[in-house]
Amino acid sequence: MTREYIGMDLHKRFFQACAISLTGDRLWEQRFPRTADGVGRCSARVSGDRALAVEAMGPTWAFVDAVVPTGAAVCVVDPRKTKLKAGHAAKTDRLEARRLADALRRDSVVRIDIPPPEIRARREVCRGRHQLVRVRTRLAQMIRAWLWRCDAGEPPGTTLYAARALAWLTWSSSHRRRRPSGAALSGCIGPCTPMRSPPTPR
Repeated sequence: MTREYIGMDLHKRFFQACAISLTGDRLWEQRFPRTADGVGRCSARVSGDRALAVEAMGPTWAFVDAVVPTGAAVCVVDPRKTKLKAGHAAKTDRLEARRLADALRRDSVVRIDIPPPEIRARREVCRGRHQLVRVRTRLAQMIRAWLWRCDAGEPPGTTLYAARALAWLTWSSSHRRRRPSGAALSGCIGPCTPMRSPPTPR
């Protein structure tokens, strides 16, 4: 059986596949839908003495789990460290699949280890928490900047989402007063003007 090197270009609704031989000759190429039926039809062609390359991205691991049972040698490629030979050709789905297959044939790809599902699940939890913390920090910075621009005072403590700071924000939004000029400001908390110091929460 002829050794096949297959490049997969994944997208949200479909993926493009291209298979080349050991000498670089193109054997077949096809577009499949990103559905169970599409992955099944692709898996029927990916078996035996075949090597498959796919770039690491959002849906990569679910796709890898689906094609690993075929017995093909699956290679997850690091797109940031792998330089594909593009030349002056346009960047299309079909050409990307061809370039991945050719890079796999020449063994010029930077591989990523395929961790077990348990490790991947823990990484997703850690990654999700990290992203939420960054969003929370960014929102706190935006609120502090808005309070500073409105001269609305400084919340107590160093952490804006602590109990004391949240109580202060709640108090300030319910006890705000208009400026002497009568201008009203709007923002993420509500109109604000200089105000009396809030009572210290017990």
